[in-house]
Amino acid sequence: MNSAIVVKLVALEFAVLVLAGPAAAQTTDGADAKLTARLEAEKEARKACKVDICKVLAEKKGDGAITCDVTKTWLQAEIQSRILGDRLTWPWGHAQCTTRIEIERSDLVKLVATSEATVKLKPHALSCVLDRKAPEVGEAYSVKLSVAPEITFKAGKATSVVAGWSNIEAPILAKGPIWAATATDNNLHVLSGAMVAEVNTFMFAHCDGVGVKITAPQ
Repeated sequence: MNSAIVVKLVALEFAVLVLAGPAAAQTTDGADAKLTARLEAEKEARKACKVDICKVLAEKKGDGAITCDVTKTWLQAEIQSRILGDRLTWPWGHAQCTTRIEIERSDLVKLVATSEATVKLKPHALSCVLDRKAPEVGEAYSVKLSVAPEITFKAGKATSVVAGWSNIEAPILAKGPIWAATATDNNLHVLSGAMVAEVNTFMFAHCDGVGVKITAPQ
């Protein structure tokens, strides 16, 4: 498997999870009721965390840390259409990722309350389970790694997100390629643009979806 596929998925997933924002509207397209219920439960469980973050960004004030556990499942079809398109084929099934968010409200305020600011968040551990692609059977693949994102805002919008990858744990056949790709991103920041888009979409679309309006700068 091309190592960039794994890294891009994990990068986008982290951008979503660390800001507690959902991806595009998901549908299981006739999949079983258990998966549908899982998606709905994950979305509802993320809502309170998302509201807390949105309020700080909108009000530009707040003290103390926002701490919450968030989980997000990317559907196999969503990974293919949204991330890979017709360029590459996703070889696995659905991907479920979990992280514990710990963000200081003062860091979020700093990003949006000044004309330009850069904040480096504390390291976050990210765990993903990649299902086997039907009709394959067998144990799901487990990938773990840490990220310590450095986010830059200018005029109220994200302009750069540097992931800061480390502590990779993965099956032996996957660890080498993942390590090589994350090292490349650490040095060249090739995934920054994708993560910037996720952050700005969260602020100006997903926050509005939970009743918190953030006015985009002119």
